[in-house]
Amino acid sequence: MIRSCLELVDRIFEVAHCTVVLLDTKSGQLLRYFPDHLSADTRQHVKGRAATMAGQVGLLKPIANTQDMAVLGIDSSKVLVVAPPLTAAGALGHFVLKDLHYLNLILEIYASTISYDLINVRKQVALESSASGINSGSGSGCCYGRGSDTHETLRLAAVPATTKAPARQPPLQQKLQPDDAASKEWLGGLFAAFGGDLRAEPVLHHNPYRIEQAIKEAVRLGDEQLLQHAFAIPVQGTEGRLAVDELRSLKNHANLVNVICSRAAIDGGVSYEDAFRLSDQLFLLVESITDSEQAFNVRYAIAHAFTMLVHYHLKEHNPVEVSLKVQQAILYIRQHIYDKITVASVAQAVNCHRNYLQRLFKRDTSLSVVSYIRNEKLKIAKELLAHSDESVSNIAALLNFSSASHLCTVFKEQMHLTPEQYRKSHRSLG
Repeated sequence: MIRSCLELVDRIFEVAHCTVVLLDTKSGQLLRYFPDHLSADTRQHVKGRAATMAGQVGLLKPIANTQDMAVLGIDSSKVLVVAPPLTAAGALGHFVLKDLHYLNLILEIYASTISYDLINVRKQVALESSASGINSGSGSGCCYGRGSDTHETLRLAAVPATTKAPARQPPLQQKLQPDDAASKEWLGGLFAAFGGDLRAEPVLHHNPYRIEQAIKEAVRLGDEQLLQHAFAIPVQGTEGRLAVDELRSLKNHANLVNVICSRAAIDGGVSYEDAFRLSDQLFLLVESITDSEQAFNVRYAIAHAFTMLVHYHLKEHNPVEVSLKVQQAILYIRQHIYDKITVASVAQAVNCHRNYLQRLFKRDTSLSVVSYIRNEKLKIAKELLAHSDESVSNIAALLNFSSASHLCTVFKEQMHLTPEQYRKSHRSLG
């Protein structure tokens, strides 16, 4: 574990140019630190902060403000401290506000890695100390990184094409656990009901959900470096088998990454049409692959494509740097675009007074919060008018306008066309 800690110290300093210290709380020795000109006062300050986390493995106290430090328990004595960059005098300065979320996410990923590994070690010790002859068969599957493929193949009989529900439905159990005999019986009945045959145990330990979350967050932020970190999270064990054939299974994993990342891109502000168009093309790319290694490697290419789609979208639509509160407000508006959104609800979501948020929004975007909400809703309305046959009244209801006439009024003010005129003009051009 110490080797990966040292790598983490190097990586964080390279990305954020902050102060990073790996410290042994028992001996008081600084095992690794950047930069290498820490003053005596700074060393004592960092040691004091690290002492609060001694022995708390996998626990993270994230950075709360620009002058705070993040503290992460590595093992029984080692603690990682991430502090603000040093001033010319060697004292601690301030973080750049935009770095805080990024750093906290990287540290949270690593903290969950440590916690997960520690739980696995304890489980393994318990299994080894139990009665002989018990085979643990533990491991952590992963749909992003390779693991040892030791589980049996799950063989499925052909499923007949049908539009009707099967005549025989298996009973639903209240508790379905991998080691529960009732759940196995239920699952076997489900396979039989659809013409299949469950002949082997599935993977019991899949890769932790944190990797998927890290990838989604990198795509949503359009952050290529964070995506590299997400894919670099160490994985062990077996990978879930998603088809009888290995190549088909790998392709299915790649398609899952496609689905996950396309939705994350939409959350990042990309229009659903742009995200779905790219998704369609990437599905076709996956289907054209005939080599297992390529089917595995294409996962990163897919996630990278969506990350860059968000990156250029944000660069085009947010050319000037905006405050963290405004970024959070914009993301909230985009994620709740089909809801009824008010200035008060946005301010509450970002933990900010509505008047203060209004001033920040006007300063950073030259728009009021209400105008920004209206513009984002009209973007969706234009997409629906151009690419669907939904009625104006249905679109108004979907986007939470008070009425179809209200949507028509707002639409004409901005576009100088009625919604129906816009639909006809767009389709005539198409």
